[in-house]
Amino acid sequence: MWLIRICLAIGAILPLHTWICHIIRCFTKASETGAHQRMRIARTQIPSSLFHEFYSPFLWSIGIAWFLYEISATGLSLYITAETRILNGNVTPDLRRTFGWLCLIDLLRVLGSALGMYFTAKRRWGPKKTLVFGTGVQCLLGLIICSTVGTLIRTSLSPVLMVFFALFHLAQEFGAGSNMAL
Repeated sequence: MWLIRICLAIGAILPLHTWICHIIRCFTKASETGAHQRMRIARTQIPSSLFHEFYSPFLWSIGIAWFLYEISATGLSLYITAETRILNGNVTPDLRRTFGWLCLIDLLRVLGSALGMYFTAKRRWGPKKTLVFGTGVQCLLGLIICSTVGTLIRTSLSPVLMVFFALFHLAQEFGAGSNMAL
């Protein structure tokens, strides 16, 4: 129980710090510098028709792709509880075991995002190759999971299914998660 309390406390520190800094900034008035005055003077109105003409096709395609990515990422995250229940023999999972599997999956998600960021920034890979490679690995892992899920659930190798599921999320964040807005 102490582990949950520590995690909740750590998760509450950053939003609380942001809130306190915002309150302090609201009560203190900063003087406007010369750079702020120049920026305020330099701002002009951009006609909305020009903005829509140049940027709307790109924004619509990115918006639709991001929507589909978020639907798939959120939908697949819903199966984590079912997977941990299967690992425990269809009984209510132990909180520690569930927390451990969730930590593994989220750790691999963060690792996938970091690797995707690294390979996107490299000249030889770039965003397109990273997106294609990550999506290809995700498709391959998805086919492996779909073809072996029946046998892995019935045997003692069901934790392997959870590891494949975590690697699937790693590939998802490596490919589409890191490169969607580029």
